[in-house]
Amino acid sequence: MRECLDSLSVALETIERIRDRQLRFENLLHASLWGNRVDLSNITVEDEVRRRQAMIERENLLIDDFMDVLGSFEGNSLSHIAFVNDNVGMELGFDLFLADFLLRNSWVDKISFYLKPYPFFVSDAMPEDLHETVRSFVQASSTSLGLLGDRVQKALPKGSICTSADWFWASACHLPEMPKQLYEELSRLDMVILKGDVNYRRLLSDRQWPYTTPIEKIVTYFPTSLLILRTLKGEIIVGLKKGQAEKIEAEDPEWLTNGKRGIVQYIERASG
Repeated sequence: MRECLDSLSVALETIERIRDRQLRFENLLHASLWGNRVDLSNITVEDEVRRRQAMIERENLLIDDFMDVLGSFEGNSLSHIAFVNDNVGMELGFDLFLADFLLRNSWVDKISFYLKPYPFFVSDAMPEDLHETVRSFVQASSTSLGLLGDRVQKALPKGSICTSADWFWASACHLPEMPKQLYEELSRLDMVILKGDVNYRRLLSDRQWPYTTPIEKIVTYFPTSLLILRTLKGEIIVGLKKGQAEKIEAEDPEWLTNGKRGIVQYIERASG
């Protein structure tokens, strides 16, 4: 845990030195994305790749909808969004960094964290992990991390950050099979930030779609805007340009599973 806190402290202090708000947001988005490389249930990601999780890597994004994401946050008054979280540790820490930024900049009024009621995979994050992470931030020697932990700790009882652990998130069901109550809950959100490879596979019903299939044609069932932050550790992807997959595969036959590449993919639903 100490090593994780030290890495998070360095990353946060580096990001906080960035004065440009747009660039700071992009750094935080990438940290949340690449933090997904640290997955204890996956052994295909090499240690050298895992250690790069807090840096902007635009060159490794196969889909980069950052400007659309930025426009959605800056151009709208978002009341309530949610993270569908993945792993505890570095990734959950970076998710909290991003959530704190969104609240501090008044881009969002309320953020829910959809966590697991129990680990579906070994490092899945649960509500108690989030609370323990926040306590660790508060007690950290890093001033920046301590202040962020204090803000999150105060946001929890106020309800501007809240946690949920519905059974569905630890089930084997795909997202089109979500129960009516959860569907209605998501439909009231302005955006869902979907984290990780397994959640992405569940979004696509774990099917081998052609790489160039527009994701909008698949996720018509999803009830609100969707931001996907995913590192590639499974052999499914859609939304690529014609010839893009073939070019990458010629350079790197393991491109779908080695965690080097990722996507920032945004699907916007019209309000109302």
